[in-house]
Amino acid sequence: MKHLPAFKAAVVAAAGITMGRLFPGYSIVFLSGAVAFAIVLAVWFLFGRERPGGYVAVGAYSSLLFAFAFYMSVNLASLNEARPGAFRVFAGTVDETPRDTSRYSIMLTDCYGFDKGWRAIQGALVLTPKSTLSLAIGDRIIFTGKAGVISAARNPGQFNLRTYYTLNGIAGRIYLKNDGDLLAVEHNRGFTFRRDIVEPVRVFIREKTSALMSGEEAALARAMVLGERAGINREINEQFINTGTIHILAVSGLHIGFLTGILMMLASLIRTPRRWRFFVIAPVLILYAYVVGLSPSVVRAVVMALVVLLGLFLQRKSRTLNSLGFAALAILAFSPAQLFSPGFQLSFAAVLSIAFFYERIIALVRKSHPALLERPFLNSVVSTMLLTFAATLGTIPLCAYYFNRVSVAGVFANLLIVPLSGIFMSMDFTFLLVSLLSVPVASVYAAAAQLIAFVILEINSLIGSLSISSIRVGDSAMMFGALYLVWLTAVIWFGKDSIPKKLIFAMLLGANMVLYAGLFTTRTEARMYVLDVGQGDAIYLELPEGKNMLIDAGSKFGNYDAGARVIVPFLRKLGVRELDYFVVTHLHSDHVGGAAGVLKDVKVREFIYPDQVSRSGTWTSTLAWVRALGIRARTVRAGTVLDSGLAYRVYVLHPNGRYTGDKGVSYRTRFNDGSIVLKVCIGGNSILLTGDIEQRVEHELTKTYGAFLSSGVLKAGHHGSITSSSQGLLDKVHPGYAIISVGKGNSFGHPSQTVIDRMSRMGVNVWRTDSLGAAFVRVRLDESQIVDWR
Repeated sequence: MKHLPAFKAAVVAAAGITMGRLFPGYSIVFLSGAVAFAIVLAVWFLFGRERPGGYVAVGAYSSLLFAFAFYMSVNLASLNEARPGAFRVFAGTVDETPRDTSRYSIMLTDCYGFDKGWRAIQGALVLTPKSTLSLAIGDRIIFTGKAGVISAARNPGQFNLRTYYTLNGIAGRIYLKNDGDLLAVEHNRGFTFRRDIVEPVRVFIREKTSALMSGEEAALARAMVLGERAGINREINEQFINTGTIHILAVSGLHIGFLTGILMMLASLIRTPRRWRFFVIAPVLILYAYVVGLSPSVVRAVVMALVVLLGLFLQRKSRTLNSLGFAALAILAFSPAQLFSPGFQLSFAAVLSIAFFYERIIALVRKSHPALLERPFLNSVVSTMLLTFAATLGTIPLCAYYFNRVSVAGVFANLLIVPLSGIFMSMDFTFLLVSLLSVPVASVYAAAAQLIAFVILEINSLIGSLSISSIRVGDSAMMFGALYLVWLTAVIWFGKDSIPKKLIFAMLLGANMVLYAGLFTTRTEARMYVLDVGQGDAIYLELPEGKNMLIDAGSKFGNYDAGARVIVPFLRKLGVRELDYFVVTHLHSDHVGGAAGVLKDVKVREFIYPDQVSRSGTWTSTLAWVRALGIRARTVRAGTVLDSGLAYRVYVLHPNGRYTGDKGVSYRTRFNDGSIVLKVCIGGNSILLTGDIEQRVEHELTKTYGAFLSSGVLKAGHHGSITSSSQGLLDKVHPGYAIISVGKGNSFGHPSQTVIDRMSRMGVNVWRTDSLGAAFVRVRLDESQIVDWR
């Protein structure tokens, strides 16, 4: 570490940024600390007869620590003060035109809002028009619009858009209702690097790739060369995640390494002296970094490549960790919040892991199986595999934390796919260059690239479709990461004198005690999540003694699928691999729409539904998936005990025979009033789940069950509609909490203010998913409590 000043400075900067984020209100303290240490350093240098190196280093790093803490706290404060929602007229400069044609948005910088005069907005704005606008980078525009609310994650496991915007310095998103809202455009006619060089190169690559390749292979090429993943469908993306090869879809160090290798080969072909190749390759790498979007992984890889090339020019050997430190400082100096982005962390963790583990692993292999490294070809294959393995070791905890899964087949899949990716990118860059001279000749190389891409996708599909290709870790990701690091320390350093074997043994013993402690603990509480799926219902219930059930699955319309977009990520977050029961309360699309999306991804033991008749495509498709997967399916009626254990029992209170089959006065009331109603009893406490039943059925339930309806938690019927949650039912249930699952700004006017007032007068705590997001309820033997899951 003695000769790694940039690496140590980057570590100190990261610590300072973390301080700034944890304590954003102490910016004056941080600034004072930075200035104080800087003054002390200046006094030492100006007046000190002796300059003790150790003290100078401590002073310099301390000043850097507080400087970055101040930098981060000021950045957060400026973004928190940005209130684009207060304005209706805006001005900004086009900084980036859409790269994803499926979601047309324009990035604006140097933004202002008008409110009795123009006021600067700290941070960028994302402009989303209703149709395509003819704008170019550098154009200055004035427009009217409404700033959308940037919400935090509304369900566990859901992408947190607010955090993403904050980390990327975005103050808000503005929506244009029509083209007339664009009041003025001032086109920038002068030369700009990004508009006149970067954008034409990007368009050229995109158009040539689409013209000379086709299908999923062309989408793979655009993802690997440009980082544009919009064309990769969800199933293929999932397979890349399962195989641990998702990194090839995001331009990163792997791609920059391939490109650098190709450029080095071309430089040698034109006989460029090795020392002067820096001046040939550096401009191309910098241009490519701009073309693909300057992501942290790209900047890191390009900076490290430039440091290595500069070392060749200066005839000095570069150190990996020092190069990594330079790259980190370059990124954090411009955007300190990138420290907390998954892309930054995964990229740097992979290189750190290679730096720390690769040589040690090679040494172990050389000692145990020397024959593997003796022959050149075998040495190349084994070295590539071990390099991939070393990089994977460092990213496993982060993958577990961010994606709630760990790839089991990762090393094997990477061993096959990474070399093929290198050949594929070589073919891709070759046909792009040749197309400048001859399109027919370029099409030959494009055909080769198409074939290689096909092979990559087939291998990925074969491995990624295996049930054992990855394991899910859910909320245990932090524990998994800690145990993993203990194991890794034991494996890599077990024979080292610096870490006594007794200490290793103690660490492993402690890890095992923590790991197995849960096996001997019986949970007596129930946990219920009422998810925010918009206008619909989706409830996940964990019963005492380990069983679970999903009740309803929200809706599906257009590109929105509550099952795939909300429920499945939520279940992954919790590490749920299997559902004991999947209950559909009734056949309306806002309750069953997302069911197929869940069935495709999660194993279900038993599918429960009411005896109702529906010929809708949504319900027909759901039943088809149930049959195709061989899931046991049955209908239930009032009087059924769905499940029971030592500490709980699940009763079916409704429907009775009057509301089954195709009986009922209308489509709406037939299905709503035929909803499955569940009462979940846990000791002396209970939950009442009422589906969409309306007042007629509520009256029948109060007459039939009376005081048995009393429950600590009520899931209000029919999304809080005036047709449900009657006074008679509330008097019998008398809940402490009522949860209303409802979509924000829905066209039905739910929930009814009359119902809200009725509950409030009774002292019921009301939780609305449209305003508060998902509700997490813990139901113990004698009390219920809504807990903040964030």
